[in-house]
Amino acid sequence: MKRPAQITTILLLTALSLQLLACGDTENSGNETDTSTESSATETEKPFLDNLGEYDFNGQDFTMLIRENKVDTTAPEEETGDVVSDAIYNRNAKISERFNVNIVIETLPDDSNMWNSTLDGEVMAGSDVYDVVMPDYWWGCETRGLFLDLHDYDSIFEFDQPWWTAGWNDNAEIYGQLYSAVGSMSLDLIKNQNVMFFNKELVDSLNIGDIYEIVESGDWTLDKFNEFIAIGSSDINGDGELKLGDDQLGYACALQAGRAMLASAGMKIATRAEDGAWEYNFMNERFVDRYDEIYNLINNNKSVVYDTAQSLENVFKGGRLLFLGASIGSTDYLRDMEIDYGIIPMPKMDDSQEDYVTYNFGTYYMAILLTAADPEMSAVMLEALNAESYKNVVNVYYDTALKNKYSRDEESRKMIDLINSNCFFDFTFVNETSTDRIVMWFFDQIVNKQEGIMSLYEGRRAGFEQKLADLLETYKKNAEEN
Repeated sequence: MKRPAQITTILLLTALSLQLLACGDTENSGNETDTSTESSATETEKPFLDNLGEYDFNGQDFTMLIRENKVDTTAPEEETGDVVSDAIYNRNAKISERFNVNIVIETLPDDSNMWNSTLDGEVMAGSDVYDVVMPDYWWGCETRGLFLDLHDYDSIFEFDQPWWTAGWNDNAEIYGQLYSAVGSMSLDLIKNQNVMFFNKELVDSLNIGDIYEIVESGDWTLDKFNEFIAIGSSDINGDGELKLGDDQLGYACALQAGRAMLASAGMKIATRAEDGAWEYNFMNERFVDRYDEIYNLINNNKSVVYDTAQSLENVFKGGRLLFLGASIGSTDYLRDMEIDYGIIPMPKMDDSQEDYVTYNFGTYYMAILLTAADPEMSAVMLEALNAESYKNVVNVYYDTALKNKYSRDEESRKMIDLINSNCFFDFTFVNETSTDRIVMWFFDQIVNKQEGIMSLYEGRRAGFEQKLADLLETYKKNAEEN
């Protein structure tokens, strides 16, 4: 069994494939006999999307190590009446029965040191307790040489299928090695999308116009955004200042939505080189313009507040905020908002940018430890659980819970489709630990009010490029040795 070198997970542009599958329709399309519709559907309907076939694991335990706060979205203990939770529960029961396995859940707190030390200890001790582990992407667990190459099980995994997130997994592969994967089991791929919420009553009273139409026409740019937030601000208490909560402001955001502004303006750090490696060649006038635009928005616009100390959702509920930058998951906190709101993507840099870009602030991934007792079972279960999630969980969350339960108008539902279709992960974002957090460094400079980004970057260039070179070298060596 080969031991992987330091792992990197690379992400560029990902399109989240969330279209619902029509059960049985495609296989029936060529039938010419007009027999009973019910009988035909029963005969041709495929009960499982995957192509795994027959496996019987004789009642073995299949043990997943997950984060404590992901139990409800990974393995709820019982049905509760919540449509999403029950869909996940039924998924696990269905796959457990199909392969004759007993799904067991073990948890660890959200502590990166604890996760790394636990996984190190398992492999060093030769322990086969865990069949699959699911750490968060930015803890660096994947850099410790602990996981199997998933391509060793290509007869099981079908990474070209829609239940796997191609934007993540294609770019997590370097020199033919793939040690972690992301798929439809992770609802974070939807929840953690950063968007803009807008107060519909304020939009109407300010005669701003049809924002949905502006988005659909492609005219939702930073210039248009700045125009609206200037109109939407008002010194209500007359003290000569604009203060969050006391006055009416145009826009407020915290850390993740602030970072999302750079991504939505088209910022990309790493690009793939001709030899399949990655390189940094992003520093040019266009990049500087993006940086300066967001710098001025955050630091020099009195209609905008960057705040990490209070609940911006509560401020938005109070009706004195025209736009709020936050994740789609914030709909959970806005359910009882009395004022109508809408959801749209973050603005483009300008008209020359072809697509809106959605920034997702991360997810856990799935990996198989070197010491897993039965790697084939681990691979089969991951393939099956992700396929079943795509068929019967994602659609429930996406359509029933999110689009119907939380959003308040048909236009917002269309916007959510648009938002999810343009999700972006940068190579350096998913490799935070291995790339010295370069992608986060730029927004850090903005909130620390550091101007002159080109000269600032020159002071760090050598170090950033060396970290990238070290990262790629580990893959190259491993490919040569195996």
